[in-house]
Amino acid sequence: MKTYVIHVSTAVERRAAIENELEGKNFDTTFILDGDIHTLDESRINIFFAGKMRQAQPSTSCSFKHILAYQKIVEEKHQLALILEDDIRFYSNSHLLNNIASEIKHRDLSSFMVSLEDSRLKYIPRSKRKEGLYLYTEQSGRMTGAYLIDYEGAKRILAHLEKEKMNVPIDWFHNQCVDKNIIHMFWAQPTLAVQGSLEGSIKSLIGKVRFGFLKVISFRTQRTYKRFIAFLK
Repeated sequence: MKTYVIHVSTAVERRAAIENELEGKNFDTTFILDGDIHTLDESRINIFFAGKMRQAQPSTSCSFKHILAYQKIVEEKHQLALILEDDIRFYSNSHLLNNIASEIKHRDLSSFMVSLEDSRLKYIPRSKRKEGLYLYTEQSGRMTGAYLIDYEGAKRILAHLEKEKMNVPIDWFHNQCVDKNIIHMFWAQPTLAVQGSLEGSIKSLIGKVRFGFLKVISFRTQRTYKRFIAFLK
């Protein structure tokens, strides 16, 4: 599967970590290295961004790199691609990505995004789950650490950006696209990955999340609890 990794070119430790994470997986991987903060002059920023996003800052750089990935998907005509941020950690069930790809083909889905992670600790209630079904329609994403996007979805997002510039970070922008029926959002159940920076195992390059024992314990406790609550619903 064609895979694009959103990566800050100077983050050497993260590069090593994500390469280790991807080892043994059948991914055709390209790292998105352009778009680091120091490369974002006013002329580049003005192409896609407005409002508070119209400045050289971490959230703008990250969003810019996601856009570059969409451009590559369209230019190279990939019908389906996996987008990963470089702090992502897969669970042991990552092989289910093949089942999800098969379901996408079987259901003939188009202009979509599939959230694969549980970094926001959001899950499909058990009462809505169906045997053999992995994808469920939702009205918002679950952050941007790991998701699938198809050719039409990437193309429609780029077309939308030509008309209306991005004024919020990329994950909120995805939600705007869903609200405007530009793309369809699906959640994978079960989830396949989590952002290490949010569970505390990796230092965040954007927010104030830091590595620490208490952070890890807190996140994992909440994750267990919220998975259990979703199972009861």
